[in-house]
Amino acid sequence: MLFIDDAGVIQFIKHEAQPNDLTQVPVPTGIAARAALEINGGRAEELGIAVGDRVQPIWAEGCEGS
Repeated sequence: MLFIDDAGVIQFIKHEAQPNDLTQVPVPTGIAARAALEINGGRAEELGIAVGDRVQPIWAEGCEGS
């Protein structure tokens, strides 16, 4: 599960999050996420996704389809 801020920067990764688990995810103090993106367990590591990487947020101005 990737936690992404307003600018599209990945601030925290919860590795091996369980599907349908409604338990609150403890995140480090000071993390302000606008969105959480769920991907398959282990996939972030397989793809080399890391904290600090950037994604194109769908809420960004000028984004395709907005």
